[in-house]
Amino acid sequence: MRYIFFLLILSSYQSLSGQDNLIANPSFEDYRICPKEITHSQRSFPPIDWYLPTNGSTDYYNSCSYKKNFSTPNNKEGYQVPKNGNGYIFIVNHRTDLTEYVQSKLKEPLIKDSSYYIEFSVSLAESSTFASRRLGAYFSKDEFKLKQRNALPFEPQILTNDFISDTLNWVKVQGVFKAKGGEEFITIGCFHRGKKDFIKTGFGIPSYKSARYYIDDVKVVLIEDTIEKSTNNGQLYSNNFVLQNVHFNSNETKILNETKPYLNRLADYIKNRAFEEVVIIGHTDSVGVISENIALSLNRAESIKSYLIVNGIPKETIKCVGKGSSEPIMTNDTELGRSKNRRIEIKIK
Repeated sequence: MRYIFFLLILSSYQSLSGQDNLIANPSFEDYRICPKEITHSQRSFPPIDWYLPTNGSTDYYNSCSYKKNFSTPNNKEGYQVPKNGNGYIFIVNHRTDLTEYVQSKLKEPLIKDSSYYIEFSVSLAESSTFASRRLGAYFSKDEFKLKQRNALPFEPQILTNDFISDTLNWVKVQGVFKAKGGEEFITIGCFHRGKKDFIKTGFGIPSYKSARYYIDDVKVVLIEDTIEKSTNNGQLYSNNFVLQNVHFNSNETKILNETKPYLNRLADYIKNRAFEEVVIIGHTDSVGVISENIALSLNRAESIKSYLIVNGIPKETIKCVGKGSSEPIMTNDTELGRSKNRRIEIKIK
């Protein structure tokens, strides 16, 4: 018996709202003591379920603090309203030496070969003279409490190569990865490789010479490959999914011969269930002109529509949308990420 798997859409966390977040204190709302000073040691870090994996002095800010330097939204680093709740953490990344992180134990170990969606929000503090890239999340089987203060040598599973320099808004660092199995700890911070991973901001406090970030709202969610099983032919589907086995040549809309068997199975599945509308959403990577990518993504969706019509799906029930590169599910800085972002999403209503 052959099984065909379709991955649930990940363009927003709302599509995964039914899944449990594996982070125990995701928005740093629960704390041992209201912050009133900088973190002096690994043991003195206030948020519950979080601790410091290195000798860095990651700080905690919360509106409960009577010390304005450690409150929110105003504090000694600038002004930022929490992404969620009343608190957030603050890390400093120097181009050399000090780099700060936070670590937490997941609610349960990651499952081998299962896919997980990870997301956290960052905002550059107004005190920063630099912005950095290679902010990410590293998953490990073991916890660690190292005496070092410099950047960790690990390669995180989730990583952004964009320089994050927005001091007004929260910027999401997000992605998907397949677990090796048994990972129980997440470490978040800047995994930089030296001065090349920093750029000057043109503002900030000159003596700091560092990239300084607020971090909030961490999510780690198991992606269920399917919601329901179709027992007639052994195929597995859900109402919302990405056609993992449907691809296009670069800058083309023609359906490749090797993808047609998957579209045939999709057409058979749609015909054998009650539905009112099929929405086909095209996505591209960020290479090229925005307007052209939107047109390309729409034309690819239209190609899928035409194929489904030929295979018996009424044309009046099919709607096409082109999103271009506006909703990436992985970074566009790698070929793997770009290939994941070039996708066709299906919603059956």
